Amino acid sequence: VVDVTGKHVYPGLISACTGMGLTEISSVSGSVDLAETGTLNPNARAQPALNPDSDHIPVSRANGILSALSVPVSTGLIAGTSTLIRMDGWTWEDLTLRAAVALHVYWPSMTVNRDPNATRPATEQERTIAENIKRLRNAFASARAYLKAKEGAGKPVDLDSRWEAMIPVLRGERPVFVHADEQKQIEAAVAWARAEKLKVT
Repeated sequence: VVDVTGKHVYPGLISACTGMGLTEISSVSGSVDLAETGTLNPNARAQPALNPDSDHIPVSRANGILSALSVPVSTGLIAGTSTLIRMDGWTWEDLTLRAAVALHVYWPSMTVNRDPNATRPATEQERTIAENIKRLRNAFASARAYLKAKEGAGKPVDLDSRWEAMIPVLRGERPVFVHADEQKQIEAAVAWARAEKLKVT
């Protein structure tokens, strides 16, 4: 029991999308563990990369943030799975409130620069956009094929950590968080999620 007579009580704030515990000093590469190399990393997990000794954690706690969603970042399409953490703990296990929250997809830019002086022709930009969306669709198709083969009565399937990590998403047990800023991106992502029958935010 804590006696709060004559004191103010505030709710603990949640930092809903952060690199908390995954990055310390952005200019020191050894202290940054936000992203994996490559375009498709559904098997990347934020949880084991957490640094419980990060100076950002006690500072955030002192400013009222008591929990945070630590999110992997991607320059590609699929970044991996985020982790919900609390702002106190000796190890990454202590920090963890929920090990796997959502799979994070970074929707490709849909913007085409039609300026005559653009570094790449508009047709080439459009082709890149189409290729990126196709790559994303193919990744989910491959994961579905992997799940179907795994659930089939045939011979055992070789483990593929990328598609294995996507099984909870395909079964509707885990949502997909799509990072999209522009209207075209959002509309395309919503249409894609409906077609794939995914729980999406």
